[in-house]
Amino acid sequence: MSYVRFAARFLRIAALAAALVACAADEGSPDETTEDDLKSNCTATYRTLQKDAYKDLSGRTTSMWPPHTTTDLSVTCGTTQVGYGFQANYGSKPGEKDKNGRDLLDVVKTETRKGTKAELLALLAEYEGCGCDPSKFLGLSTIQKGPAADLLGQLIPIVERDVTCAGGVKGLVDALKAQDIEAATKLVPTCKFTGNDLKSALDEAMAAVAKSANSTLGEYHVCNNNASLQAELFRGYSSKNSAGFCTTSSALCKGPRWYYTP
Repeated sequence: MSYVRFAARFLRIAALAAALVACAADEGSPDETTEDDLKSNCTATYRTLQKDAYKDLSGRTTSMWPPHTTTDLSVTCGTTQVGYGFQANYGSKPGEKDKNGRDLLDVVKTETRKGTKAELLALLAEYEGCGCDPSKFLGLSTIQKGPAADLLGQLIPIVERDVTCAGGVKGLVDALKAQDIEAATKLVPTCKFTGNDLKSALDEAMAAVAKSANSTLGEYHVCNNNASLQAELFRGYSSKNSAGFCTTSSALCKGPRWYYTP
């Protein structure tokens, strides 16, 4: 083969190789993740966490007792968390421990939604300000003072009137009077209401508290109302691709939601 023919052939092979390299560079490596990929392939993770209301020990022990509900929301792009927020709803924060070193809150539900980084961070910003009117909040984290203590005072005679328990109602009444919520949550599953349930009793007791304050039951809300509003925001955003579902005028803020199953 002459030197001229060899050189020409070499140049053709070199040109082909260069074209293949350029093509591969245009397509990108299948294992390579770009910044644009991260921005368009993100996940929002929304968690609902609960414990027995008023109790200082961890988790849920019975569905018959009202829960306190906390929520949190994280945004991850690829393997990087780019945003996080939580709503303690005037109660326990994610990661808080009880006296035994256990997490106070149980994760009862986890939901995820896909979206761009900008969309999901906008959702997070909306979520961080999401809640009912705090001036009408009836806390389910402490029972020692305020409306919660008044509620308990109104609830006890209703329990004495309407409840029967396997070992007698006195044990439950004594636990409530002593504000021993751990004992009360253990006794509640052994009891039944004669015609109503604990939710009805709580509504009746809270209506009496509201009346004494020259207000109505519908003006008040608890942590579970806030959690319901936050969940509606997260789910509504995902289906309509728009934040803006969280408003204090929502029907979800009207009247205490003593129980909440997400």
